[in-house]
Amino acid sequence: MGVKGLYRLLSLVLVLLLVVAYLYLKDSSSLKEVRFENIRMSQKIEESALKQKDAIVQKRISEQLEEIAQQQKLITENQKTIALEQRAIAEQKQDEAIYQKQIADRAKTRAVDALKDAEKQRKNAIRQKDAAEAAEKNANRLRMLALGQSLSARSINQKNTGNDTLATMLALAAWRFTRENKGDLYQSELFQALKMSSAEENSLRAHKGFIRDIAVMPGASGQQLKLASVSQSGEIILWGGPVSDLQPFVVLDDAEYDFRKILFNPAGTAFIATDIAGNALMVEAPFQNSGQYKIKLSDTKVKALAFINNNSLVFSVGSNLVGLDIRDRGSSVSQVYGHAAEIEQLIFDHKSGKLFFSDNQGKVFSFTPGSGSEARLHCQLGSEDISSVSIGDKGRIAIGTTSGKIYVYHGNESGLKELVGHLSQVNDLVFDKDLLMSVSYDRTVRLWNLNKPSLESITIEEHDDWGYSIDVIPGAEKIISAGADRLLRITTIDPEKLAELVSKRVTRDFSREEWEAYVGSSVEYQSLKQ
Repeated sequence: MGVKGLYRLLSLVLVLLLVVAYLYLKDSSSLKEVRFENIRMSQKIEESALKQKDAIVQKRISEQLEEIAQQQKLITENQKTIALEQRAIAEQKQDEAIYQKQIADRAKTRAVDALKDAEKQRKNAIRQKDAAEAAEKNANRLRMLALGQSLSARSINQKNTGNDTLATMLALAAWRFTRENKGDLYQSELFQALKMSSAEENSLRAHKGFIRDIAVMPGASGQQLKLASVSQSGEIILWGGPVSDLQPFVVLDDAEYDFRKILFNPAGTAFIATDIAGNALMVEAPFQNSGQYKIKLSDTKVKALAFINNNSLVFSVGSNLVGLDIRDRGSSVSQVYGHAAEIEQLIFDHKSGKLFFSDNQGKVFSFTPGSGSEARLHCQLGSEDISSVSIGDKGRIAIGTTSGKIYVYHGNESGLKELVGHLSQVNDLVFDKDLLMSVSYDRTVRLWNLNKPSLESITIEEHDDWGYSIDVIPGAEKIISAGADRLLRITTIDPEKLAELVSKRVTRDFSREEWEAYVGSSVEYQSLKQ
């Protein structure tokens, strides 16, 4: 039923009610009641109609909302389906992307591995090339070093046959090939070739007797050298001036003495000379012609003595070390140390403040004077008899023996290194940095380069008789030695200094024929005047 039909019905009902009410209520009071009732009924009917209308509207709205909800549901389900499909597509693409990435990673890994392998092969090729070039260079270097040795030998041969000019040229060429190819500059034949061709005048003669000991004054140098020497014939001679022009001054010439040792105090203001009978001669301000006096140190030979400062002298008497103050001129002596065996050698190391000594049991000890401490044992040679001791830098101790062997002690870790070269007793030793020089009864002065692993020696000087003493000339790259030939011999120990002397004596270059004969056509010609 529509809304219009409902209105018609309601209108009809209202007309009927009005007729009935009119008929029924004829008087005024009844009519009022009827009217009131009609109004009330009309209101109820209107209210009912409004409620029915609202219900119908709400129903229509509800139906529309339900329809919309159904549509939304369908849309949501469609969207969900689409989303699932899109998700599946995305997952498929992701899986495909992962697979493609894995393929790319594997390809990248293979490419990186190939690059690494190529780089490795490249580096190996470079190393092989470098090794080949280094081998070629080393082979050429060794060939040049062998040529240097050959030229050294030929230089010595030419010198011995009287061909001084060619000998000098060969010596300089040998030096250059050896130095330029980083060879050993202390090779025996090279050193001898340079020494022989340097024409260095190195012999000083003034003594009549065997020179038993020499001492360079502290503070002296090659430019102004001062030293002293003593002989078995009772001679004490001072030497002064440039190393190239030393002049002698006789302090004493008395056959009553048989001198064996001479020693300056640290300041060089005095020296003491001792003889075989235990006598000593003290000379003050030696180069100023000052006073001298005699001291009786012992009734027997004083084997060893050392200054521990400018005024305190220590010397050995049997197994005891005895001290005196030279200012008292030997009027009083005191025992410094008592040992269990006879003391043979004695040397004071001013850097460490320790007094080193050896005994007749082949042992070397040290202690600090005045400390009251026991002597420390450094090393023991066993059956070897010690004939000389020297203290060097880096804690080195050089020990010469009566057999001619030399041992170098460099702490407990290094132990003893044996140096073989001398044929008889080593009478003196001296360090100059990493070089060790020694002199022996076999007449030779030998040099040992302690940086060389082979520890082979070269003969740098030969005396005409027994060699007794050796010392270093500070700042001159030279040593001075003395012996029974009554000569002081000054020897350059630096090969470069010798090469400079040789270079000054070269008067011409090799001819092309000489170069091919001695050097060879495979080596590029070089001028000696460069």
